[in-house]
Amino acid sequence: MIRAILLYLLLATPALAHGPDDPDAAWFQSLKVPGDPMMPMTGSSCCNGGHGMDADCKNVEVRIRDGHWEAFIDSKTFPDVENYPLLGHAPNAWVRVPDGVIIRGRENPTGRSVACWFNQVIRCFVQGTDS
Repeated sequence: MIRAILLYLLLATPALAHGPDDPDAAWFQSLKVPGDPMMPMTGSSCCNGGHGMDADCKNVEVRIRDGHWEAFIDSKTFPDVENYPLLGHAPNAWVRVPDGVIIRGRENPTGRSVACWFNQVIRCFVQGTDS
């Protein structure tokens, strides 16, 4: 019974993309996976609701190579999270951003490019004004 109540509270609690003191928390939370509405992840949140080291949407270094965005995904930015095996496992390398995960036409208040790294893939990407 106690487990059921705890599970209900966990699921009923609104997720924050970043800590409550982060002025951009609502913006991170508003990011949705782009793409074809028939695809399973389309429209779901880009962010896992974590904050600090547990967040999966963070500012990253970017570059364009062969006409495609690449983000540097490193273990300092995206460390392994002991209780959440789908986070982390960063390759410490430049990772090509799939065209289908780029959120276009979206204002980015952080000023820096944002990648959402989850289950060893970039789930969402928003270009910053720094690039």
